[in-house]
Amino acid sequence: MNPAEVTLPRSVFVSLKKAGFPKVKDTLLDFNAAMLAIDDCDIDNAVVLTANTIRRLFDKVLMDILAVTADMMRDCATEGATKRISKVVCVGGFCNNKYLVRSVRAMIDAKFPGVQVVVPANPGSAVLYGAALYGTSPSVVASRVLRYTYGFAATIVVDAETRFQGMDMSDWPIIVDEDMDRVIRGGFSRIAKKGQSMDANEVASIGVGASSANQTGVAIRVFLSDNENPVFVSEAGCKLLGVIEFDAPPRDSEGKMRLVVEFKFGSSEIAVTVKSRDGDFSRTAAISYE
Repeated sequence: MNPAEVTLPRSVFVSLKKAGFPKVKDTLLDFNAAMLAIDDCDIDNAVVLTANTIRRLFDKVLMDILAVTADMMRDCATEGATKRISKVVCVGGFCNNKYLVRSVRAMIDAKFPGVQVVVPANPGSAVLYGAALYGTSPSVVASRVLRYTYGFAATIVVDAETRFQGMDMSDWPIIVDEDMDRVIRGGFSRIAKKGQSMDANEVASIGVGASSANQTGVAIRVFLSDNENPVFVSEAGCKLLGVIEFDAPPRDSEGKMRLVVEFKFGSSEIAVTVKSRDGDFSRTAAISYE
């Protein structure tokens, strides 16, 4: 079958430019010198896009897709034989594009021989089906690989945090608290790190205490970070996801407020629970993954 040509009226390009896509025409002009007179032609004049021109319009995004796919497959290969990929399933509306699918198959055949590329009859509906299946049966997701590092803002005892070992602390605003511990305020108390695999409904927790003897309320500020090992919530790559606020629970027999912050992963949201260590007090809120 010969490739088809597409004929579009000049008004299409005018509308795209007005809608905020001024580079569309410039991109097309790079591919077809016959379009150099677009600005001079009448509104009813047509612009013919050859099959080769249309193909080249997809090349930039296609190259990005191929590069990301290859990187992910190489990363899995370095994890050992248990992570070996046997199939790649193409889903989403863009996978209706046969040029994309052929290019993915060609790349995988060349770089990862033996890996099968599978395309459902309707790739767009495959995404919809997966969303419906997950909504009715969340247990179909056995685990989740975290795209970000998650935690909350806290005062952190520097010398008790093993992940800080070997780091340059010369510029850190370290103070000595009433217990003679070296601490930083506004620290990123890490619950789970980027790239970590969390089983469905797996809970990660950290114990915290009141920062002041006169504290009457508690606010847990939940953050994510692009960095695997963030130190402060104010550093680049950190984003505030939400705040859980509540009246301070009763203090224990020693006059201290000891709490546990739990993050439960695996659902479409993160369930963040703050509770007293004796279990008499508990507050839970749902926080988006990003």
